[in-house]
Amino acid sequence: MSKPRKAVTAPESRLADERVAAYLRRHPDFLVRHTELLGRLAAPSQSRGDGVIDMQIFLIERLQAEVRTLKQQCETLVAGGRDYLACQNRVHAAVNLLIDATGLDHLVQLVTIDWLSILDIDVSVLGVENAEQNGSAYAGVHCLEPKMVEGLIGSGRVCVTGECLPVVLPLFGAAATLVRSHALLRLDLGDQLPNSLLALGSRREDRFPEGQGGEVLSFLARFLGYCLRARLTASCPH
Repeated sequence: MSKPRKAVTAPESRLADERVAAYLRRHPDFLVRHTELLGRLAAPSQSRGDGVIDMQIFLIERLQAEVRTLKQQCETLVAGGRDYLACQNRVHAAVNLLIDATGLDHLVQLVTIDWLSILDIDVSVLGVENAEQNGSAYAGVHCLEPKMVEGLIGSGRVCVTGECLPVVLPLFGAAATLVRSHALLRLDLGDQLPNSLLALGSRREDRFPEGQGGEVLSFLARFLGYCLRARLTASCPH
């Protein structure tokens, strides 16, 4: 059997209070480190004289600050969800457009011209590595130096987004002066075809936030790579 708890007498209670008070004086940051205790404290409802903190006002102000923080976080999440959904819808519309492409020429036109309004961007360029640097027969298709795709996107990555850097601007040709943010997408055309990429540019600095939209844009890059590979393979003589 457990022993009955000993009743706390008034002197013992005062001693305990003194120990708690002494501990708090030695550790003034105790409640900062244990904020969960604030909600369990019985705080005074008003000031009780000079030097006495009104804990109830403190608690209310703290709760109000937490509510404001939570509200801001919720608004950020909602806005982020809306942006993601809008991006997803644009990409799906762009993919559906490619399905109706009648040939390689038409496919390039859709990507470099028609996609501008669908994806809400200002410039869309296809880049293909070409050691001879002898130009391209297609408007909107730029020849790149060997290993340039790897240098711009990195090893193993499909999508890079963010503020447009000087090294990226030449990809956009005459439209380079407009571009403030970009997305670079690696295109998988297979081992028999040169390394390629898709460069999307916008005059809006926040159009392609760094590290965001990678999953949806990577899907776009994979689908476009498949379409280009199919068209190029079909056009090559056997």
